[in-house]
Amino acid sequence: MAAKPDISWTGISGMGYGFWIYKIGKRFTADTVGVYIYARRTSKGYEAVYIGQGILNSRLDCHESQGCIKKKGATEIHCCSVGSLPLRRNMEKDLLAGHIEAYAPTGCNEKVDG
Repeated sequence: MAAKPDISWTGISGMGYGFWIYKIGKRFTADTVGVYIYARRTSKGYEAVYIGQGILNSRLDCHESQGCIKKKGATEIHCCSVGSLPLRRNMEKDLLAGHIEAYAPTGCNEKVDG
């Protein structure tokens, strides 16, 4: 990931988190863990389609193979590398509370920690 994040997403707490933007299908190293947001462009910027956390490759494969992300209109994946599981969970919870529309779409509700 580049040195400077491409975008900041804000949680319900008001805390901003830096994310890097990639095309759907991006592959990461096997041990890359973090928080991810599937997003779609709108006239106002970006809208979160799904927010999750874990080992990026395995989590992203799960969503993309089911097609649920594309059905919701996601065009990009925004990722933030966060190694600590407690920090990832707290960040995910904060972002979900601030973007309630990004709860799991049908077929994308399995949780995998990593």
